[in-house]
This record gives sequence, structure tokens and C-alpha cells, in this order.
Amino acid sequence: MAGGLGNVGNGVLTPDATTPVLTNAVDGIYHAECIAAAGGGGTFRVYDPSGNEIAADFAVAATFQTQIKFVIAAGNVDFVVGDEINVKVNPVGATGRVTMPYANWETTTLSGAIGIVRIHN
Repeated sequence: MAGGLGNVGNGVLTPDATTPVLTNAVDGIYHAECIAAAGGGGTFRVYDPSGNEIAADFAVAATFQTQIKFVIAAGNVDFVVGDEINVKVNPVGATGRVTMPYANWETTTLSGAIGIVRIHN
């Protein structure tokens, strides 16, 4: 997922290494927006590519798993209300592909699987 250009927080989003895209995912860009700030955390709301809210709000460090599966971790600068992260999804069955424009690999696994992504501020 790529962070919005005006983001204050510098946390990271890590897609699930096994099934980052679930069987009911749709092609397009998913949008996660910080709706409540908290020191060392925050609460996010996720929208599908059509702009529909797709699940209950979730806290930083909790696993999100509706259509796509990931965890957002806090960085050394806290998220603020309005910070956003976008994820482009191209599902292929239950093992789709997640692409993250404008994001850099912080670390990767030895097998080249999904690792930690640092979101641009």
C-alpha cells in the first residue's frame, strides 16, 4: 500500500505473506484511512475500489482480513486523522497479487516473498 503524499505518520503496512488477497477481493485500489489518532497506534477504516466501507474499523497492529489481508504497524511518527494508505489489488484466485506504488521495500524474506513496506510521507 502506498501512503498519501500528505501523511504525517510513517508506519508500515505488511500484506499477509500467505494470502494477501482473499477470494472475494476485486480488482482495483483499496483505501485505508486513519479515522482516530492514538499514540503508538490509531484506528483505520477500509474502503473497497468502489468506495464502499468493507468492514468494521480496526486498530493498528490488528490483522485486517476482509477481501484483502494485512497489518498496519505504527512507526516512530504517529498516524493522524486523515493519513491514508492505498493498495492496488489484482486478484488471481485466492493467491492474488498486491502492488504498492510509491512504497519502498524495507526488508524482504529470503524467498523474495512479501516483506515489510515503508510508506512514503
